[in-house]
Amino acid sequence: MKQPLDQRQDALRRYFTPLPTPPDRRGALLRIGGCAAVMAVGFLFWLVSPSWLGRVVIGSAFFFVGLGTVARFAWLYAYDNYIYQQNLAKAFPKPTHAAVDQWLTHAIQRIRAHSLERLGLSLEDCDFVDLPPIIGPILWVKAGIDPADIIWIQGNHAIPHCGVYQIAFLWLAKFHLGIFSCDYNLIRDAILNEEIYEFFYQDIGGVSVKEQASALTLKTGQSLKSAQELRISVANDRYFTFTLGAEQLQELTGTEFVPESGVEVALSAVRKRMQDAKAGLLRTPMAP
Repeated sequence: MKQPLDQRQDALRRYFTPLPTPPDRRGALLRIGGCAAVMAVGFLFWLVSPSWLGRVVIGSAFFFVGLGTVARFAWLYAYDNYIYQQNLAKAFPKPTHAAVDQWLTHAIQRIRAHSLERLGLSLEDCDFVDLPPIIGPILWVKAGIDPADIIWIQGNHAIPHCGVYQIAFLWLAKFHLGIFSCDYNLIRDAILNEEIYEFFYQDIGGVSVKEQASALTLKTGQSLKSAQELRISVANDRYFTFTLGAEQLQELTGTEFVPESGVEVALSAVRKRMQDAKAGLLRTPMAP
């Protein structure tokens, strides 16, 4: 008997399985109809041809060639339809978009609590505790992620769901910014590639979101030439980066992929804390 996690994984595999293309019924009927017409011509030769040669040779040739071709096209259509039904069965029953949203929401809540634990913080240590996470899709090849899980499908509100997300939580402690980032495999319910960063506010040199050259390779084998990237850098050449999206990702998925990711809200809070910290440093008298 499968465990609940295995059942959920199977459900998500079906959810991301695209619906197969049905066989071309109209085309098959036209081909069969054309062959039936050839059979009819042969039958007419049997009926109206005055010569024995016309009835037996030409009539039989037209009739049996048409019959054989009808049988062939009928068998091909039946086989294609069988394969279609088999592939269709692999895609159902699908969980609803709402159910997938709920699984993702619960996972984000769990990652939120885990991020505080990894950074050694509590909610009491932080301001702006309601900051939303920064979330983006992973549609490129990455270490530790099975390429079979790098998939997507149209979800609610024209925003695709994807098999793997990148997620970051920014926590504003009293004297420093704590960042926890990870990749989350929705299909396997697994947290991967965890990283933590701790930057003192007075050391942060810049916070930006801009288009950057990219060395990422998409699952399709194409290179991601450029991407919109969040960067938080400090004076000693340490930095945190997060790939938010790219025009190529929109072309690949057929939609504007990145939903409300929490970036602007989070960065506004970080910039405010940086200003407060640096203003505080200016007001601090220097030691003699």
